[in-house]
Amino acid sequence: MRYFASFICAAILSALPIYAQADEQADAQAITELLLSDEIVEATFGAVGTLMGDVMIAEFKKNDVDISDDASVLFSKMLLDKMVEQMGPALRGAQQDIYMDNLSGEELRDYLAFLNSSSGQAVAAMQGVLIVEGARRGEIIGQQVAPGLLSEIVLDMRAGRIPDGVDRKSYDELVQLLTASK
Repeated sequence: MRYFASFICAAILSALPIYAQADEQADAQAITELLLSDEIVEATFGAVGTLMGDVMIAEFKKNDVDISDDASVLFSKMLLDKMVEQMGPALRGAQQDIYMDNLSGEELRDYLAFLNSSSGQAVAAMQGVLIVEGARRGEIIGQQVAPGLLSEIVLDMRAGRIPDGVDRKSYDELVQLLTASK
């Protein structure tokens, strides 16, 4: 009987990591569902979809295919809808894996408890706004910073400053390209 009790205890103890893993996975899934609703996935892809649409429209024009502004807007919307539909589930799965890979079970439980609180619900609800507004403000900042970046890169190249791990042939090609016009 003592051996049987020892066996039962060992079996229970060896199964605990499986239950802990299942709880962590459930917590990571719940966090992902709270933070990656369809609206948030759409906001996430919104800026990227617009850029991708612009690139594809530029390709149309490069191939002498004329597209109106209205058709361009419609194309970007259709592209975004397909991105959300086809990439959303994969994005949620990847996000869940990231939580599992980088947070302990206790951290996942604590984070989920926060997200289930009234303050956490407010933070989760504003994720779409945060993404859209962050992208908008990032674009404004990028437009302010971008004009000076090329000049700084050319100065760095003229001074011989080469980023670590850069292929010299590619670097020389850029030097030729960027410093020839300055």
